[in-house]
Amino acid sequence: MQNDVTVMLERRLMSYMIDFSKAFDLVSNPILLSKFNELDLPDHAINWIISYLTGLTQVVKCNSSISLPGSINNSIVHESGIGPMVYAIMESDLQTISLMNVLIKYADDTNLLVPSDSDVGLAEQFSHVKH
Repeated sequence: MQNDVTVMLERRLMSYMIDFSKAFDLVSNPILLSKFNELDLPDHAINWIISYLTGLTQVVKCNSSISLPGSINNSIVHESGIGPMVYAIMESDLQTISLMNVLIKYADDTNLLVPSDSDVGLAEQFSHVKH
């Protein structure tokens, strides 16, 4: 990413960067599960992943009060051993519309760089990535 930004600055182009923070919280489990079904994995591995991602709940504790459990339908468990791999599969088909724009994917982090002279603007590219 540093190299791409440096090249854009050397060309005297303003670059726009979007860092998809909290990306683990934005993962759609139904979409993720459909992507796993497209992989050439044994059924028992896919079933294990499905069981890992479904039926998750969370509670909130404040002082001595604990909330009722709430369902987690769109998320990957943070700091889990499987989390980065699952996120990598989720974003594996994510690409830019324009070859001038740069999408940098690393573990649980995704960054989008759009130079000011891009043939596809930031708004259109961001909308595509979000979709």
